[in-house]
Amino acid sequence: MEVLLQIITALATVVFLEGLLSVDNALVISMIAQKARPADRNKVVNFGMIGAIGLRVIMLLFVSVIMNNPHIGGIAVLLGGVYLIPVGYKLITKQPDSTEEGEIPGWVAWLIRVLRLTVLTATITEVMFTDLVFSIDNLFAAVAMTQSIKGTLLGMPLSMICCILGVVLGILTMSRIIKYVMQLIQRYPALNQSAGVVIVLLGLKLLVSAALKLTDPEAIAHLGALGTWLATLAPRVQPYAPYLESHATDFIFSGVTLIIFLWPIVYQRYQRHTVDGENAAIIQQLRDGHLPALTGQSFSRKEAEQILDILSKRGPVEQQYYKNVVAPRVKAERTVKA
Repeated sequence: MEVLLQIITALATVVFLEGLLSVDNALVISMIAQKARPADRNKVVNFGMIGAIGLRVIMLLFVSVIMNNPHIGGIAVLLGGVYLIPVGYKLITKQPDSTEEGEIPGWVAWLIRVLRLTVLTATITEVMFTDLVFSIDNLFAAVAMTQSIKGTLLGMPLSMICCILGVVLGILTMSRIIKYVMQLIQRYPALNQSAGVVIVLLGLKLLVSAALKLTDPEAIAHLGALGTWLATLAPRVQPYAPYLESHATDFIFSGVTLIIFLWPIVYQRYQRHTVDGENAAIIQQLRDGHLPALTGQSFSRKEAEQILDILSKRGPVEQQYYKNVVAPRVKAERTVKA
């Protein structure tokens, strides 16, 4: 009975931690999935998560090797940070009417060319790589939470079985979060830019984490001449490791990034209440992606500016709607440039 209680407690803790620590991961994977055709996005998430489960299980089987060779994890995290920053920058600078949705990173294009992969398969590979980078610290936390469980089942340690189950359940939870985030992005296109800001911040966070891992004395011992140079940086970097690598810091960072990501929704809802009268309903329809037919309405300058701001983030059809339908209805004494 005591062992069963330990298993339930450990599983619940691992799933809870996976859910909280996977918010950032889910956001990045959501943006990667957006590159695929709409009909393929669920496939990208589903197959990507299946592959992620496989990679995490393999990592768990070799977790002692990774823990005894911290430079391996440090290099993986460093590559992840270098990969994420340009991805986020492209999202921030992307034009509202751009058609770059299918654009893929250079290394993924290289995989497509050399291994003759389809774009769908390459995007799934990108999802798996991203999850792998984010999951390294999560796996160590899962191992720490379950290592006190004693006994075996079918010749396999119960602690390892619980760890694998917890990771699988955590990934299934994350896949639900990913699909919800994708729906939000479809409804609020402005989230693309805020997601770009968050992804750049995540890239910088991974670079900081890589610096802490690679200046660890155990990592330095495996890095030869590079380790000698890193040893000179260690006294400046390592004192901050207990604070920057703690779960509390991760939770705070996830909360901040979540606020940044959702800010456009909060701002749009605030704008909704700054317009009174009959046109408020029309402006809300435009925010929801509809192009309502107008009859005798006219718009103030403030209303027209809000409509232009909404439609300029969409495609050419919406911008033509502004020029041909909305602009002629702006009050003559308050004309607005299209």
